[in-house]
This record gives sequence, structure tokens and C-alpha cells, in this order.
Amino acid sequence: TSAYKAGYPGSLTSNQLQAYHEFRRRILQNPDNTYEDVICCFDPVEDEEHAICRYLRARKFDVDAAIQMMRDRSKLWRVGADRSFYPEFRDAIGTATVPESVFVSQLHLVLGNITKKSCPCLYFSAGRV
Repeated sequence: TSAYKAGYPGSLTSNQLQAYHEFRRRILQNPDNTYEDVICCFDPVEDEEHAICRYLRARKFDVDAAIQMMRDRSKLWRVGADRSFYPEFRDAIGTATVPESVFVSQLHLVLGNITKKSCPCLYFSAGRV
């Protein structure tokens, strides 16, 4: 019995491992590095192997479907990257139309920071709005 969960590094089937290598090869062939940037966006919290498996699990290890998912999101990624992923809350939500206080009171969200173990932290209260 493997100590790892199915679909994660260390417990891939031979077909999943083959899909992993094909997906990685195709990411690295992307001329503008967008796919590689998207995959590695949680570095150092999430290593490349886990990130690639996360994308492949989302599409049941269908490499073409996972690449299409990357392609569909790459334009949005570039827009965010050009704006440093909206470090200013007001820029991200467009407070010209909605006052920040109204948005925060409805969302019940506190933007966190990075924990002592270098993990992203975000606090929120789920419920009805």
C-alpha cells in the first residue's frame, strides 16, 4: 500500500506517469512560458510535480483537456500578471461602482498573508449573503 494518495506524485499509475511526462513536455515547449508560470505559481509552497498532477487530476489525466484548460486561462493569467495580480484591493473589485466597505461587509473576507511555514493564508466566513 502506498503512503501517497492516488493521482499524486509517488502513486501514479503507468498511464498517469506517461500523461505527466507528456503534459510537462508540452508545457516546457510553450514559447512564452505562460504555462510554466501558471503551473509554478504556488512555488515554493507547491512543487512542480504536485502542481502538474493537480492540473492533470482536474481533467482525469487527459493531457489534451489539461492543455486546453491552460490555454483557456492563459489570457486571464497574463492580465493578472501584468497588474501584479491586483495587490490593491480597490483595483481588483472596482470600488468606483461598489464601495469597499459594502463589499467587505458582504463577503466576510480577511485577506491574510504568508504563514511561518511559507503557506498562503486567507480567512473567510462562509454563509448566506
